[in-house]
Amino acid sequence: MRWLTPLFVVLLSVGAGAGLYDLEARQWRIALDPSEEPMIPADDPGLASYRDAVANFGDDDLFVVAMQTDNVFTHAHLAALRAIGDRIRRIHGVRSIESIVETTVPAYDDERDLFEIRRFVDEIPSSTAELLSLRRRALEHPLFSRSILSPDGRSAAINVAMRTMSDREYVTAGINERIEGILAEHSDATRRFYVTGRQHIKAEAYHIMVHDLLTLIPIALLVGALVAWLASGRPLAGAAPVAASAVAMLWVFAYIALADATLNIITLVLGPMLLCVGSVYGVHVIARYDSDETPGQAVRACIERVRAPVLLASVTTMAGFIALATSSTPAIRELAALSVMGIAIVTMLSLTALPGFLSLTERTGRGTTKAHEERARRGLPAAIDRMLHRCQRLALHHPGRTLGVWAALGIAALAALPTIQINTDYLSFFDRNSRIRTDFDTIGEVLAGPVPIYVSLSSGIAGAFREPDTLRILERLQERLDSLPGVTSTLSAVDLLRQANRAFEYDDPKAAVIPATKGEVSDLFLIIPKTRMRPFANANQSSANIIVRTADSGSAAIRALESELIAAIDDVGVPSSLRATVTGSALLLSHNADSIAVNQFTAVGTAALTIFVLITLAMKSVKLGALAMLPNILPVLMFFGLLGAGLGTLSLPTSLLGCIAMGIAVDDTAHFLVDYHRHRAIGLDSSAAAARCIETLGRPIVVTSLMLSAGFLVLGLSGFATLRELGRLAAVTMFLCLCADLTLLPALLVRTKA
Repeated sequence: MRWLTPLFVVLLSVGAGAGLYDLEARQWRIALDPSEEPMIPADDPGLASYRDAVANFGDDDLFVVAMQTDNVFTHAHLAALRAIGDRIRRIHGVRSIESIVETTVPAYDDERDLFEIRRFVDEIPSSTAELLSLRRRALEHPLFSRSILSPDGRSAAINVAMRTMSDREYVTAGINERIEGILAEHSDATRRFYVTGRQHIKAEAYHIMVHDLLTLIPIALLVGALVAWLASGRPLAGAAPVAASAVAMLWVFAYIALADATLNIITLVLGPMLLCVGSVYGVHVIARYDSDETPGQAVRACIERVRAPVLLASVTTMAGFIALATSSTPAIRELAALSVMGIAIVTMLSLTALPGFLSLTERTGRGTTKAHEERARRGLPAAIDRMLHRCQRLALHHPGRTLGVWAALGIAALAALPTIQINTDYLSFFDRNSRIRTDFDTIGEVLAGPVPIYVSLSSGIAGAFREPDTLRILERLQERLDSLPGVTSTLSAVDLLRQANRAFEYDDPKAAVIPATKGEVSDLFLIIPKTRMRPFANANQSSANIIVRTADSGSAAIRALESELIAAIDDVGVPSSLRATVTGSALLLSHNADSIAVNQFTAVGTAALTIFVLITLAMKSVKLGALAMLPNILPVLMFFGLLGAGLGTLSLPTSLLGCIAMGIAVDDTAHFLVDYHRHRAIGLDSSAAAARCIETLGRPIVVTSLMLSAGFLVLGLSGFATLRELGRLAAVTMFLCLCADLTLLPALLVRTKA
């Protein structure tokens, strides 16, 4: 009946695959969420203010197309702007567009003695004189500077407003690609186009996520199997552990699909990570499977040998992930829960289906064993054995020197901690030289910054911002904000009211001021189209908003600008009757930098304490529990030291590594300690027991570490810069954990005679 468990696993996997893929629609059922929302702290007190601001003034999404030329004001370039705008407006999902040839302004028609809201450009002029006149009027117009026209007249923007839709609807509709296609048709040697905005960036992120999902998982499968095969000399040793991890990953993904959950940029690492982490248990199972016994005896004996260390390793790994659940970031909590589920599944498979599978495929007899031993004397296995011999001599013959080296490395890592840079900026997920980043930077240089921030004032009294005195407070605040170095432009209801008042007063430049009476202000509010005023004042004028645009990126720069905006509110002396709020999606994401710093200490400390308690209970020895923690804490400390040395930043993805590395590193330590404890129990001294552990467990420990390092290096092929950084740092950390298990741990056991 040894085939029952493997058969059950196969049938359940077929069912999971059916739940994961929709045959009728011919598409995967897993939804992808490329937005930054899952990375915004759920307990951020500013979240409620942001939602209120969006309810009052609309969302802060921007989609900006910038046309760069030698001079916008030629008939050809203006005609191209209009043609592009007309075509973009007809795309399903686009609500409106604004450009220099599409915008409407308050105006006074002196021939008809009429005030009206009309297009700034009705018919595109052809003569040089008319074009020069249009250029002069456009550059002088206070509503256009940097928002839709650069101060030098060489660049113009098309601001695209989208209808309310989900990110998936936006991507499925192909809006991004259609706009890019339109721009490509109008590009030539005289004009170039740049695109930025949250919707555009999220669409690009979605495509990268699809690419990563379809490429990283197959590559991780192949790399894991290849490393295990080369390191062990046995093809089955490569296939079986990775297959068990693949089954666990399939079941978890099926759960995600059936639960209508989504994968975001953080949980995207789940597949490759489960494949490399879960394979560790299978490697140890295969290392302890003796094919010389009868199949039934081999299965029972194998399970007996691996049950305690595998369960201990599994529980400690899950403890590392569970510690991540203390994070305030929804995406990290989701990754923690899904990873715990995956580890639990692969543990169950390693202790049930995998031994049964081996009994069905491994041939019995000394011939097979001798063949394995013969292959193990050549290639990578032989190199591993030589390396293990050197580690054994170093740790057991020179324990004091070994401990001194590790102590020095730990001190160096501690010294580097204060210089760690934290960055949670969404743009940091993309390469510095990617088009996403270069277009963002270019638009920020020639036009208004692509990052909008809301600075709003609220009185709670209807009509408060129809009062001239209240509007003047808003005006003073806007002038103060305009003076800040990080601010590229501001726009508010005051700008619209002043221009409308000028037009209403026969286009008198001196009338471009806030009207003197509440009645006059009320009249202007009625005249200005509601859609135009919506971003700057709510329906009953109890609240008003200043849209601040910045080209700053990076969480540190955004947080610094937020502090300056708050200080400016205090400088202006906004009365207590007006509640001032500074908010925006970019600010919410930057707040995660503070929570990351706090959560690192909380999560890593929680993981370390939990793992210490688990090992102490399993070993029934506080001393062994304490000794086991050092080889796991030091590599994690050195990881943070690498960040402090400038080899990476503490971002949302890399913030996962501390807890994950500690949980994973304990796996090999657990196997080492269980066997060490057994050898000591039969009378071997500490040196002999440690030597025996290195001889019998050294190769599986090396194989699992190589698989982990190689698996994490697969993330180096990701389209996201921060995930590649995570992969590189994780691979280095796994190597440090290997060194600690083979040198530091034996040296500690020998030195303390545990």
